Amino acid sequence: MSTKIISAEKIESAKSAIKNAVDKANKAGYSKGFESGKQEEYKNFWSPISNQTYFAYAFGSIFNFNNFKPPSTIIPKSQEACKVCEHNINGTCDKYGGSLPAEKNIAVAQGMFQGSRIRRALTSQDVDWLCVPNMDYAFASSNVTEVTGINAKNCKSMKHLFWWCSGLKKVEFTGYGRVTDWTKAFYRCLALEHIRFFTEYDESGKRTESIRASIDFGDCSKLTFNSIASIFGALSDDVSNCTVTLSLAAVDKAFERVEGANDGSTTYGWLNVSTKKTNWKVVLR
Repeated sequence: MSTKIISAEKIESAKSAIKNAVDKANKAGYSKGFESGKQEEYKNFWSPISNQTYFAYAFGSIFNFNNFKPPSTIIPKSQEACKVCEHNINGTCDKYGGSLPAEKNIAVAQGMFQGSRIRRALTSQDVDWLCVPNMDYAFASSNVTEVTGINAKNCKSMKHLFWWCSGLKKVEFTGYGRVTDWTKAFYRCLALEHIRFFTEYDESGKRTESIRASIDFGDCSKLTFNSIASIFGALSDDVSNCTVTLSLAAVDKAFERVEGANDGSTTYGWLNVSTKKTNWKVVLR
């Protein structure tokens, strides 16, 4: 997929709209409304934000645990994703209703939470990723600790997705089969322990979602046995020239013979898992 350049003007416009909403809310004391339960103030704070479909670099450092409380699910939308979505029925969305979104830029969620101070778990109730074709830098260098329910079935690129998210501990994907670029998606995710790549199965018993491009977990030294098993289970059986990289420390710990031995990479258990995907090159770092 060719990368579509976002104009500096469009980025600044999107960031400015969010910042203006936050500034207005702060001046009006809406943050106090969160605490005292003043629903009208809460609504006024979010209405100009939640009605958007373009969220590139929207929720950066000005958002934190206290003020990121959307009243409804945020849904970034781009025509690029909607055109190939299973919910596109002759130009009408049978999930959200209405025609395809007018926004043509693929980067509606690029850098969406980059640098954010939201130190909490984010779920599918917070953001629906179905209509997003590009998640590059979506959480880069942010403080998020968990991100679950990532249903990015129509996303093609996740470059630097969790780049330098040193506090990230848990990630769960339910849609990822169209991704062709995972470059540095988990770079310096030093605390990541739990990762799952969920899928459904078709009538023949084949996974409907699988990892189809090289992916690197070399910095994730705390990945558990179940996390590593989930990664290998998700690797596609019908791709070639792809590499999966894992942390040697993580494998040694996850597959160790006895607690404290740290010898997992020499065990039959690891050999059994790592040699099942013969079409993938496996690297320990």
